[in-house]
Amino acid sequence: ALEALGYATVQPILRTSYAQFGFGSLDNDVEDLEELFGCEAFRGVEEVFMVGHSTGSQVCAHYARHGKAEKKLRVCLQGGVSDRETDSEREVVRRSPILTRAQWQVDTGKGAEFLPRECHWAPMTARRYLDLHDVGGAD
Repeated sequence: ALEALGYATVQPILRTSYAQFGFGSLDNDVEDLEELFGCEAFRGVEEVFMVGHSTGSQVCAHYARHGKAEKKLRVCLQGGVSDRETDSEREVVRRSPILTRAQWQVDTGKGAEFLPRECHWAPMTARRYLDLHDVGGAD
């Protein structure tokens, strides 16, 4: 149906896609999208529609703010809230020691190192954990 209207769909696999979200950054995602939009398939494309769900919403918003956006950009955010904004009091208490450990790692120059496996279901660096779960984090 979209092809008849002159549109195509693309689902980019970014460095932070799937379980890899624990060791990337929004800046990496912007770089990946810049590379995608600069490839041959996008030559002549004047307008891009981006749809982001959950963390993908953060990616879209970050791209809209920091990307080169040489094409007309339209963005749809689905579930565009930070997970930490919906945490229960119990979850906040559970995360407190992990946040403390992650902050210690960042403060001692080890922010790019992974947290222990029991800290999160996906592999996650200390810096990324703070970006996702700390008040004022990048995501």
